[in-house]
Amino acid sequence: MHADMRMVHRAGAIALFLLLAGCDLVAPDNSTSVSGSWGGVGTNLTVSHDTTYWHYECIVGSLPLAIQLSADGSFLAQGTVTGATFRGQPLRLYGAVQADSMHLYYQVQDGHGSWAAPGVSLLVRGQAATDPGILCID
Repeated sequence: MHADMRMVHRAGAIALFLLLAGCDLVAPDNSTSVSGSWGGVGTNLTVSHDTTYWHYECIVGSLPLAIQLSADGSFLAQGTVTGATFRGQPLRLYGAVQADSMHLYYQVQDGHGSWAAPGVSLLVRGQAATDPGILCID
């Protein structure tokens, strides 16, 4: 990915994070679930009634809850990530859903407690993940 595109993604992630920082991200009792399967380039998200699994290229995230949307369509969920160089580090997924599209931002915490710069994926409800052509060796 070109440096210019990384800057655009990073700027978008920071803008959404700042927007979401002012929102109440704890889902109210009347929140809506995003249950089902969501897919995008090299990534998929599967949300059941009590768990969420996220897969991005060679990384797998597990969350012990279903993602719930707040009234404005945003969400924040935390779990752990494994794969590649990750072995149970904290993971946070956040973003927003509008109709059948989801902007999903993800961050992994390193062993020193710092969060990595956010990555972003655009997911579509019911779509399968597309293959980015990456070979995962573990």
